[in-house]
Amino acid sequence: MRIKTTLMTAAALALAALQPLAQAQTPQTIPADLVTHNGVVIKATPARIWPHIIDLNSWKKGAKVVPLSGDPGKLGTRFKAVAGNPETVAFNIENVEIASAQRRVIRLNGTDGTLIGFAIWQLTPQGGSTLVTYDVYCWSKIATEGTTPAQVTAAKKEYTDANYKRFAEELEGLKKLVEGKS
Repeated sequence: MRIKTTLMTAAALALAALQPLAQAQTPQTIPADLVTHNGVVIKATPARIWPHIIDLNSWKKGAKVVPLSGDPGKLGTRFKAVAGNPETVAFNIENVEIASAQRRVIRLNGTDGTLIGFAIWQLTPQGGSTLVTYDVYCWSKIATEGTTPAQVTAAKKEYTDANYKRFAEELEGLKKLVEGKS
């Protein structure tokens, strides 16, 4: 009996000793705002760029956008954004403003219907070129390795910087696609 009690005590102490290690390795989830503003000048008319603003899968990275109803270029059309393997719905999208060859605004909703943000593409003619701007206003939960103010600030900055960089790369990809460069 004494050996059994000693073994149980040793096991309990070993588990207790490992608990802080497990907690330290488990990322925390924190809320984060994502506000980014990106732009690129493309040597093309807004009309030539517009089909790609409607068909995001032709140039954007990340989740694939799948229409659920209606014409993708019309107001009120709904989409789902799917990612992963197997594919799962990451969030939902709805066209909330469409001004053909000028402006597209989409609302981003969580899978539970909660508003998570908006994304806006604006096409502004500039002589023989077009300035394409892409603005994102979004709220998300992100992982962080810690909860100190410095760790939280670093995680939020890393999240914003990574998305800003990705959006800039995507716009450069759109430019190459439209201008016919490889």
